[in-house]
Amino acid sequence: PMSKNHYPGRWDITACGGVVNGQDDSPLEAAVRETAEETGIDGIDLVFVEEFLNEFPGDNGENRRRWSSLFIGITDIKPVANGIEVVQFQSGYPYELREDATTNPDNYVPSFVFEIEKAERAYQNQTL
Repeated sequence: PMSKNHYPGRWDITACGGVVNGQDDSPLEAAVRETAEETGIDGIDLVFVEEFLNEFPGDNGENRRRWSSLFIGITDIKPVANGIEVVQFQSGYPYELREDATTNPDNYVPSFVFEIEKAERAYQNQTL
């Protein structure tokens, strides 16, 4: 949505969020919560992929760093945008999304390709 603090109006990986400061959320609990909030998909089994330092240029020229925990989940449930944090979903094969993000980088957050490649590798490893 245009109301995002960083990279308003750009495509991002869903669901994004974090462990709430001062709460006892684990990364898995935060991922389950964010998935339900942003997609309407509740109770999905998420599989931990990895933790990594995600570094990318900030929208104000600064260097942004965040410690990320990546999870994947598989479902037949169609996501529903909550209208606040997510206003629309885009789907496609990872190679299509990667190609569009590379061709139109101003439409995506800078870490999009990096993150979708990690998720794709994890998905392929889960389904082998």
